[in-house]
Amino acid sequence: MTEFWAALFGALAGALAAFLLEALRRWVADNARRQSSINLAALSLVQMYTLMKNYHDQVFVDGRETLIAQLPGGREPLAFEYLPAGGLPEQQLAIDYESLGCLVRSHDPDVLHRVLAAERIFLGARHAMLEHERLHRLVQRRLAEQVDPMQPIAVRQLPNLVGGDLFKQLTDIATLLRDETPKDMQQILAAASQLREVARFHFPFRRFIGFDVVPRREAMTPPKDTRQPAWWRRTLRGLVSKFRSERKC
Repeated sequence: MTEFWAALFGALAGALAAFLLEALRRWVADNARRQSSINLAALSLVQMYTLMKNYHDQVFVDGRETLIAQLPGGREPLAFEYLPAGGLPEQQLAIDYESLGCLVRSHDPDVLHRVLAAERIFLGARHAMLEHERLHRLVQRRLAEQVDPMQPIAVRQLPNLVGGDLFKQLTDIATLLRDETPKDMQQILAAASQLREVARFHFPFRRFIGFDVVPRREAMTPPKDTRQPAWWRRTLRGLVSKFRSERKC
């Protein structure tokens, strides 16, 4: 009888241990998946910020300097004179909110609302960028139909030549992009930072990527303070490279 109970207890203990190990494995895997989802959401927000900043710098910073050099007397450009930046990516940046559902149980579930608001801000700005390009092309087309390109045009004549309503739409959309984009960019960056902070408290044993605004001369140039891989990763990579030939594309 004693052997029977000992065997039964051993079997139950083994089954319980297997169950607990499987539960632990699933918990670790679920947390890793949630970590990746939150990092991807934060990265999407930063990509939205980057696209808006690149557009604003190209049109209203670098473009302003170019226009001042071209305009008579080096005067300040008027809103409608700013040239739109083409080549906006067709692929929509989007955030998978279902994968962020775990944060509903965090200490600050409202962060999901702020992230959603940041995405709406970006979508509104992107629509304004496309509208700026469309209206500018329409104005240029109407001018080409009525005016000799070599003939100078006074600013006060433009509403009559292209239509007052169209001229006002172009002026309004350019003014909106020039004045509001920097504020919208900061709100999007703030949402990314807040998302990271909430995630760090909700998953205290996980790491979440953070972002700083770092000026770069080119998009592919790494920041100056980029850290090197850990020493053990460099050592392992060196050993693997030494004993294994790598394929080159």
